[in-house]
Order: sequence, then C-alpha cells, then structure tokens
Amino acid sequence: MFNSFPGVARRNSKQLITYYKNLKRKGNKSQADRRYQIFKTGGGPKADTSSNPVEDRLLAMGALKIPLVNSYDSDAAYHKMTSDTTHCATNCDEDY
Repeated sequence: MFNSFPGVARRNSKQLITYYKNLKRKGNKSQADRRYQIFKTGGGPKADTSSNPVEDRLLAMGALKIPLVNSYDSDAAYHKMTSDTTHCATNCDEDY
C-alpha cells in the first residue's frame, strides 16, 4: 500500500515492519485504555472511547493467530490428534 502511491518516497521492509509494530502497539494501548474506562468508577461524563478501524482489524488479527506446526517437536503427536486440519497454517497435505 505504501509504495503503490505515486509521489511517495519508497519505503523498505524495515520501515514497514516498524510501522506495523507501531500500529499494533497503538491499537493495544487504545484497547487497554478502553478497558480501563469501562471499569473506571466515579462521576462525570463518559470518556470518548472511539476507535480506529485499522486498529480494530489489527486487534482482531492478533486473536486469530495460528501457531505453525512443527512435526519434529516433542508434542507433535498430541497436536496431530487434537488439531483441526481446516485451520492448518502450513501445508495441510503433509503427514506428520
């Protein structure tokens, strides 16, 4: 998205990774602030807890992370028995 706009200085992968990490950090901070405001007691008007749609998407992606399968791990047999192959993060055709 960054490098697709004309007239914008091209960014390298390190800059994009830093930008992504900063977006995640800001999203987590605003989510924590919203949770704090919910449990805050006392009088006064309700604090503004509006959110950014990009931050909401990043937070949703964090909840959907699927760990990679490692067939050489000591608990690979357990994961093979309990895993659902529809949510496979690697090649689902291979046998462990």
